[in-house]
Amino acid sequence: MNSSSLMSHDETSQTTQEGLRLFERFTIYITLFVSIVGLIGNACTIIVLNSASMRKWRSSTLLTALAVADFLYLSIIFLSIIDTLSKQTIGLHRSLILCQATVYITHVCSFLSANFTLSFTLQRFVAVTFPLHANTIISSRSSTINVVLLIIIGGGFYSISFFLTNIREGICREDEQYPSLYPFLIVDTCLTFVIPFVFIVVFNCGIVYKLRKRKKFQENFSSVTTASIGQSRGSILPDSKEFNEQKLLQSSNSTEQENEIPLIKKKHKRLTLPRASTMTIGNELTSVPSSSSSHNRQTISQRTTNMLVICSTTFLLFNSPYCAVLLYSIITKHFLTAVLDILRYFYFMSFCLNFFLYSLCGHRFRQELILLFKRCSKTIFARCSTFEKISNRSNV
Repeated sequence: MNSSSLMSHDETSQTTQEGLRLFERFTIYITLFVSIVGLIGNACTIIVLNSASMRKWRSSTLLTALAVADFLYLSIIFLSIIDTLSKQTIGLHRSLILCQATVYITHVCSFLSANFTLSFTLQRFVAVTFPLHANTIISSRSSTINVVLLIIIGGGFYSISFFLTNIREGICREDEQYPSLYPFLIVDTCLTFVIPFVFIVVFNCGIVYKLRKRKKFQENFSSVTTASIGQSRGSILPDSKEFNEQKLLQSSNSTEQENEIPLIKKKHKRLTLPRASTMTIGNELTSVPSSSSSHNRQTISQRTTNMLVICSTTFLLFNSPYCAVLLYSIITKHFLTAVLDILRYFYFMSFCLNFFLYSLCGHRFRQELILLFKRCSKTIFARCSTFEKISNRSNV
């Protein structure tokens, strides 16, 4: 009985180990697929955002920097998987210098990804809350300064990881024997999760509240203006204070969109000039300002804001579970390995999704992406036809 029970126990343990190996192998290939998709998506994002027309968009600097950080992070993940599948051909788990460099780059890119997302969320909050001052506060120069400062801060702080990383048991990782590891991980989690999470939630709530308030005001103003057109001079007219606020809002949106998304061509700029159509009602002349151009700019600005709010919210949804469990594990020193392994894949996906969100929610980005694909297909077709002609001539 004892020998049979021991044999059954050994068989069960072997089956369990084989199942774990298959699951680990399966997850490796999933991560490889996710990293490849993310690399292609981020590369396309960088190319599209640096096209001639998209470069005029004020958010393009931050979004390009975000795509570069995500691309570098996924590159390290891709190389690590290839190294594992090829039995350490690259040597990331054998060379201490390569090990320390990869850990350092992943830390810096993770920090930059979270804080670039926070930065463009802050920009949209400023643009929505203070539209009259958006052009002076937000510009390509300020975005560039923001990017450089974050790179300096992240690159300087995470240089500590070089002293905490080691190769143990053939695995490149941060060594738990170093006493300063846990404080470092706590600060890292605060910089990449706690602080960005809190401020992104606050800014997004502020943006949504401001947009709803603005929409309600515009609906009330439109109804009052429509009613005033059909009345004589003694009838109900829009309140002067609301009228002035609406004019300021329209002018601010007009100013904000001059450099935001260049959808309106120069030949249509004459529509932005204030003009009035006159209607004779009961021998009275009523001036009606044309708001089609201003409404178009407001629509463009709102689409941009909606797209970036969706991007930052998606980042939080995919990033937060893993970071929250990791922070809990660090504080309690009780690592939930199985849960972290599952949530880590959602964390990886947060570096891949921006391209798809821009394509779905960004009208201008989608147009430029289609043009890019058309140019690439034409180039490929032209090269194939040239190659075919050359081959035909050689055969003749």
